[in-house]
Amino acid sequence: MKKTLFLVIAFVSISIGVKAQGTERLIGNWEFLDIPDRENLDEKTVDMLTDMFGDMSMNFYEDGTYLFTGMGEDEEGTYTFEGKNLTSTDEKGRLSKSTITFLPDNQILFTKGSIKVILFKVELEEEIEEELEEEENAD
Repeated sequence: MKKTLFLVIAFVSISIGVKAQGTERLIGNWEFLDIPDRENLDEKTVDMLTDMFGDMSMNFYEDGTYLFTGMGEDEEGTYTFEGKNLTSTDEKGRLSKSTITFLPDNQILFTKGSIKVILFKVELEEEIEEELEEEENAD
């Protein structure tokens, strides 16, 4: 009985830790970088998509709220993030589901339906300084 209880507690603790770690990576300001698989698209489509999403940014905050800016509009709401699944609810109560795949070099692939864009994490000067200090202390 104690062994079963321990296993359940360990599983729940690991699940919570993994969820928090994924959300922690997501927190911050993300801005449009590129259209994936552009080699499979014609130039006109790439130009159109770049014009549509070129000013896109997404800000995810620690308190579970977000601010999306793009196509001349701002949208605020709340979000949850588990694994690759992002579920957001805007200020009008509309639910939206999308996926986020973490890529190298502080980039993510944001997918919503057939729309895919690559965003990069904008690092604040303070974050860069903290990373440099951590690297120096590690040496």
